[in-house]
Amino acid sequence: MAAAALHQNPEISVQKGVLELMDKHGDMMLFVGHAKFLVCSRTLFRASSVVEKAHHDHMASQLEAGQSPAVLAQQAGRLRLARPGVTPAAVRAILTIIHGSPMDLVPKFENRKLLHDILIVTDHYKMTECLAPVAVKWIRKVYNKDAVRYDDIAAQLWICHKLGHLRCLKQTLAKMIVGGRLNRAGQLVGYGATDDQPYAEMQTITTLGIIAAARTALVEQLLQLFEQAYARLEASPKTATISNLHEFVCKADKNQAKCDLVMLGALVKAIKAENWEVLDISASPRQLHRRMMKISMDALDRADVSGVHRGCEPLGSEVKSLEDLAQWAVDQIPLDESDFRRRSTALGFDSN
Repeated sequence: MAAAALHQNPEISVQKGVLELMDKHGDMMLFVGHAKFLVCSRTLFRASSVVEKAHHDHMASQLEAGQSPAVLAQQAGRLRLARPGVTPAAVRAILTIIHGSPMDLVPKFENRKLLHDILIVTDHYKMTECLAPVAVKWIRKVYNKDAVRYDDIAAQLWICHKLGHLRCLKQTLAKMIVGGRLNRAGQLVGYGATDDQPYAEMQTITTLGIIAAARTALVEQLLQLFEQAYARLEASPKTATISNLHEFVCKADKNQAKCDLVMLGALVKAIKAENWEVLDISASPRQLHRRMMKISMDALDRADVSGVHRGCEPLGSEVKSLEDLAQWAVDQIPLDESDFRRRSTALGFDSN
C-alpha cells in the first residue's frame, strides 16, 4: 500500500515497514510501534513541548554516556513514542494535522475509537490544541446522542471532556446515570457490562462516587414522584363509592373526583399486578422508570378511560420525563465549567 494512500485515510491500518512521508523534506524518523514516519522535527516540537523535552533529555543522556559523534548524529534524527495507549493510527492522524493537511482527515472520519485514541496521545503529550482545525467537525461526526452501552459511554465521556464540550459531556453523563446500576460491591455498572466490569475511575472529570450519588438521587426522585402521584389520588375528595372500576368513564370535562377514584382503584390493582413491593433500588433508573410506566399504562387499561387529561394519568406527567430528570441529576455533579469554556474556545467551539 502506498504511503500516499495511508496519508489520505487515517482509518486504514498502518502496515509494518512502510515509511510514511509526513514531510518529504523531513529531518526526523518517528517510530510508533511497528510504524515509522518521516517528520519535520521543528513542526513536531512546536506542537508538543513534552515531546521536545523528551527528545532533548534523551540526547543529553546519550551525550553524558559518552556516545560517539556518529551515534549522537544518528540519535538526533530518531525518536520513538512508546507510552501506553499511543497507537500508530492515532499518531498518523495527529502528524497529518500538524504538517498542514487537516482537511485530508475530515471527509472519511467517522471512527469514535480512533478519536478516543488520538485524544489519549494528545493528552499524554499536551498537544490537544493542535486538533483545533478538525475538532468541531470530528465531534459532530462521532458524537452519539443515543449512546447506551457502557463502553460507548466511557469513550464518549473521554472525548467530550478532552475536547472541552460541556453540553455533550452533560448529555453523556445523563445517559450514564440513567443506565447505571450498582453491583454487589456498590460499584457503578453500565448497560451491557457484567458485575465485574464496573466503570473505571474518571478523576479528570469527577469521581465515580459523585456520579453514583447522582444516580441514587435520581432513583430517590423517581420514587418520590411515584409516591406523590399516589398521595394526590388518595387525597382527592371521595364523592362517590364505586364498586365497578368501569362505572365511570372520564370525558375530560366531568367530575375530577370521580376520575381520581377510578384511577386510584385501577392504580392499586396495577401496583399489585406489577409486584411493586419487590423493589430493587440497585437497578438502573431506566429499569425503574419502565416499571413505573408499565404500572401507569396498566392502570389506564384497567380504568378504561377516554378523553384522557391529567387526572387520568395516575403517575402524573412529571414521572414520564426521564430525560429531564436525568439532566436534573447531572446538575448535582460539580464540574469546572470555566475550564471547559477555556478548552472549548481554544478548539473552536462557539458555545457549550
